[in-house]
Amino acid sequence: MKIAYFRQKNKLVPGILTDKGIIDLCSVSDYFRKREMPDSPLTNDEIGELRKAVESAVDQPGKLLREISLEIGPCVPKPSKIICIGLNYRKHAEESGMPIPLEPIVFTKYSNTLVNYEQDVYLGTEGEHFDYEVELGVVIGERCKNISKEDALNHVFGYCVANDLSCRDLQFKSSQWLLGKSLDQFLPLGKYIVTADEVGDPQRLK
Repeated sequence: MKIAYFRQKNKLVPGILTDKGIIDLCSVSDYFRKREMPDSPLTNDEIGELRKAVESAVDQPGKLLREISLEIGPCVPKPSKIICIGLNYRKHAEESGMPIPLEPIVFTKYSNTLVNYEQDVYLGTEGEHFDYEVELGVVIGERCKNISKEDALNHVFGYCVANDLSCRDLQFKSSQWLLGKSLDQFLPLGKYIVTADEVGDPQRLK
């Protein structure tokens, strides 16, 4: 499934992409109509309810919305945390003149970095040297901790495209990258989350 969030009456509402339009989950499903959206993110436990909503929409063609008419928001509207891995490509480290890290370089972004799909990003007035990197966003679908590498992908809800914007002159003012990475609107996301079940075999991602 491909899930997008669109703005409706000052709220972000989840929808599922189909060949005939976007399914408004809250209009076809009692479960999602009663659920607080999007204050609590969709979870792996709700994949069954998402499938039921798709089946229900087949008999309610009037509930399908034209994607072109919607204002699409960030596909992960209220993440509890955004964890990023820096210098995760050898070539990027080499072209940046930085050593290959022996351990993952971890930094964070916050919800202020999210922005509507295709909205212009205001770079601000504090920096001069800006950069962008396309990344694979991994959306975790349940609370988890101390899990094994072999079990990790079982906790993934889905995947999205992410654009890691950076202000390099602010980023390297200190050894911590936060300042140059967490400016407003500095994490534009793709239009959809593609659920893990649609991706299929996780080995295909390697």
